[in-house]
Amino acid sequence: MREAVLRIEMFAAMVLCLQSIACVAQCDESWPQWRGPRRDGIAKGTAPPLRWSATENIVWSAATPGIGHSSPIVFGDRVFLTAGDPATRERLLLAFDRADGTPVWRAVAAVSTPEPMHHKNTMASSTPATNGEIIVTTFVADGAFVAAAFDFDGKRVWTRDFGAFVSPHGLHSPPVIVGDAVLIGGLQDSPNSFVARLSVGEGRTVWRQPTGTAIRSFSPPFYTPGSKSLPECVVISGANVTMAFDFETGSTLWTASGPAEKTVSSIVKAEGLFLVAGGRDGRLIALDSTGQTQWASSKGAPYVSSPLAHNGILHMVSDRGIYTRHDVRTGELYTKQRLNGPTSSSPTLAGGRLYLTDESGRTVVINPSVDHASAKPQVLATNEIGDQVYASPAFVGNELFLRTLNHLHCIREPAFTAAPDLTTRPRTSR
Repeated sequence: MREAVLRIEMFAAMVLCLQSIACVAQCDESWPQWRGPRRDGIAKGTAPPLRWSATENIVWSAATPGIGHSSPIVFGDRVFLTAGDPATRERLLLAFDRADGTPVWRAVAAVSTPEPMHHKNTMASSTPATNGEIIVTTFVADGAFVAAAFDFDGKRVWTRDFGAFVSPHGLHSPPVIVGDAVLIGGLQDSPNSFVARLSVGEGRTVWRQPTGTAIRSFSPPFYTPGSKSLPECVVISGANVTMAFDFETGSTLWTASGPAEKTVSSIVKAEGLFLVAGGRDGRLIALDSTGQTQWASSKGAPYVSSPLAHNGILHMVSDRGIYTRHDVRTGELYTKQRLNGPTSSSPTLAGGRLYLTDESGRTVVINPSVDHASAKPQVLATNEIGDQVYASPAFVGNELFLRTLNHLHCIREPAFTAAPDLTTRPRTSR
């Protein structure tokens, strides 16, 4: 009897492993949510364009109704985007044909008067997320925090009202999909501040955990798989604290101090450290799996743009457009140079190249793979799209999808030469 049970358990584990492999392969052929397949800003197995302009290597451009600073997501033959139209007061989910940019459908997620917001925020700043069957969006409607899900035909599947949302700066809370779970960060300037886990298919609450205090944050929940020292967990930051919650139960695992009263950029994890940036003065803390600070920086980190970590190097672009490279484990500064103007878009690594886009629509492409830590990365190309950019790009295959103020662009060039990937750590002077 025991042997039969063991065989069943082994078979179940093998099926789960195969499903995970299939999911990773499918994700690598898509850009399903904020910061991509692994939520880290890295596109694997891509052959992205190196050069473009307003008239060069643009496959198609589609006008977008209203305004929004959310980023595009891509799955199969569809590109999805959210938008807010102040004239009609509609919060929209838009679907475009990936081949030619033709609008396929538009779904109205909510209709209400625009909420109070920062001058750089919009009615549609939260990037949607999809599992390939359902697209989840978040908005503010009639003063309430709302999550709404739609199928690939634009039909509403479910809606969740989380109650009053209080923030003078508006909403930026991209939903995060992990397997059959949707993570929602309802962080705000009120005791209603919370983090929640829902089921993707029904929007059912698995758990909802109050943060215990008003947390002014615009950073999405960060998911990390379990390890020997930490179970599967969800990490959030804001109100001068960073908190970890158990992914299965929602119980609080630990609370750490810092980095700032307000956080906008997304948390990243590398070398076993949670790298958390925040505050207008550019603070960053590196926390281990128990919430202990291993190193910290008091300036130079981004407030809006999110860091990117790869092969032991932390890449960041400050709000003023200053690019820096740090050692993930120690925080040692390797490089500091101005590459762009004011920046809201987050850096993305694709095809061994790092793409850095500023608010003017200027994208600097660099080869971040250098032989020595103190060497300056090589600038490979500088591209001007001719319109403002606050969103981050999406990369799938040999295509780049970029949202400007009033358009969604698909960019592709006929040939591709990959830059060397970040396969090894740079040599240090030590």
